[in-house]
Amino acid sequence: MKRRALLSGCLFVFVLALGLPTLVLAEQSGDDGGNPNPWGDASIHHRLNVGWEYPSDFVARPLVYSKRVTEFGFSYDYRYVHNYWDSDGNLVEGGFKTKKQTYNLFFGMGLSDNWSVSFNWPFVYKKTIIYPGGNNYRLGRTNTYGALLEDAVVDYFDHHDAWKLWEAQLPQLGDVVMWTGYQFFHRLDPTTSFIGEFRIKFPTGNDNPRRTGHIRNYVTDGNTDWYTGLAIKQQAWKFSFALHAGYNYRMPADTKYSPGKIDLGDEVQGNFQLAFQMPGLKPLWDTFAIIGDADYITRVMKTTVIDNLGAKQTLDDVPGSSLYVRPKISFTLGDGDLWIGMNIPIMGQNSFLVYSRSLFLPPIELESYDGVGITYSIGITKRWQ
Repeated sequence: MKRRALLSGCLFVFVLALGLPTLVLAEQSGDDGGNPNPWGDASIHHRLNVGWEYPSDFVARPLVYSKRVTEFGFSYDYRYVHNYWDSDGNLVEGGFKTKKQTYNLFFGMGLSDNWSVSFNWPFVYKKTIIYPGGNNYRLGRTNTYGALLEDAVVDYFDHHDAWKLWEAQLPQLGDVVMWTGYQFFHRLDPTTSFIGEFRIKFPTGNDNPRRTGHIRNYVTDGNTDWYTGLAIKQQAWKFSFALHAGYNYRMPADTKYSPGKIDLGDEVQGNFQLAFQMPGLKPLWDTFAIIGDADYITRVMKTTVIDNLGAKQTLDDVPGSSLYVRPKISFTLGDGDLWIGMNIPIMGQNSFLVYSRSLFLPPIELESYDGVGITYSIGITKRWQ
């Protein structure tokens, strides 16, 4: 009997402990009839499966969604490139020009109150003109590949076949990115959010840049990236601070632009963000945030190429690094955001690699270390919760 009573008491305590996190005390002085509340000055209300609201202010948002949030977004990036970082960290004018437009489709959702997932699908127009001679990583060859939206009609007029517009090149799918994060600690008002995050970049873009002497529109380096890291965000009044840090493992891959298997150097990546929330100006917007990001990437090992005969070549791309800043303004519009921003290069080394697959063809750069230029962006998102 004592053992049964003890087990019953333990079971009662265990059930009570499980129920405590979902019990909320609310002040109540009495019922409608004026009778005193048997619970005293507080009554117990039970709330089941009620998640926290995702804040509208940017500085108050945790690093993951709540489980009732679904978000769709669209953004447009424009990038013009005419320079690159050399091995000494100097910004050098190259014998090339690249224009790149990217249309990003975004989807994110909360799988639980502490676990989120998101996907980004980029669709890319790209055009590069190579000038012969000079300081150029493709010496002695002029090529154009890709097609920008504003150039497509002109290109077809130049080819004396202006009416075959159905053959105009559409934006090509680039590398799809999936991100997921799990929140280990969360507090609101003020916000504190600590997460572990994982990001994978799939090589879904075109990695076939060349057929004989023709350079095609390739928008990927052909490998898979696995990023694993930690992140923390802290709100202080109308400010917020966020820090991300992690390791990016770059898997070896057989690509069409190299004669064999290429193993890009792994990277250590970091991001710091500072944001300030400004008051709203209705009816134009509810509020807006001024945001500043700094992205830093450094390679921790050299890139290697193994040709089809098994010979291994090590490329001299270490040290290699890049530092970008991203000023951005995000306007809150009801349950969505409208934002504009730039991605500005500050410093770096070895912004691209050169590797020639043949003595008779000019070298081709790897997309992962493209030239250096400012990226201009605008985007809009819509949330449901």
